[in-house]
Amino acid sequence: MNPATDFPMDEPDARPTIGVPPDEAVKPDAGVLPESASGEGERPEASALCDLCRQPRPEDELLVLWRTRICASCKPAALHRLREGLIVPERLQSALVYAGFWRRFLAKFIDGLVLAAANWAMSLVAMPLLILLNAGSELPVFWFFAIQILLMFLQFVFGVSYYTWLHGRFGATLGKMALGLKVVRPDGSAISYRRAFGRYFGEVLSALLLYVGYLMVAFDEEKRGLHDLVCATRVIHKNVPPLSLGA
Repeated sequence: MNPATDFPMDEPDARPTIGVPPDEAVKPDAGVLPESASGEGERPEASALCDLCRQPRPEDELLVLWRTRICASCKPAALHRLREGLIVPERLQSALVYAGFWRRFLAKFIDGLVLAAANWAMSLVAMPLLILLNAGSELPVFWFFAIQILLMFLQFVFGVSYYTWLHGRFGATLGKMALGLKVVRPDGSAISYRRAFGRYFGEVLSALLLYVGYLMVAFDEEKRGLHDLVCATRVIHKNVPPLSLGA
């Protein structure tokens, strides 16, 4: 037997295994795994939760809208519901700083003083004519009541115009401006004149129900009165930008 030919030493796998059981002859190191098995070189795809459906999605498939992540499947319904004020994403909801009951009460009190002054001014203008008619003028009594009805109508129109124009133009009445408050949509956007007009009559409803509609502000999580629920509005602190809070 020639050792040089029968057992070549330049091939590691050809070492003799005399006296060594076959299953222990040559085994790979158990602590060393192939590169593919160890996962080296492979990175998992980054994912995040959709803020609406709360399902994990790849980050490159998520739309960031008002700092809220929305997946492609939720986008159409989410945009519609956001416009209607039916949902408020958690990130946006935490960003809006809602005005409390007493601050809104004080703003309403200031507005009441403004309207009272305007109504008093209109009454002061009409008073001489009413006194003249009540003193036995040749004009029929009909005109006395007609002027009173006209005066009440003008005061009503002024009140509607006051709330509608200021809310639609600036998002706040004089009372709210004085206290740094603003009326907005649930997504933080400005309200329209039409919504401001409807909100005025929503406030009338809140007052007719023994002011329970106003008292709801003290107990609601988002500080909404009945008129806010009906018209999908919120009253916030306008000096705090909605998108500057939270990530």
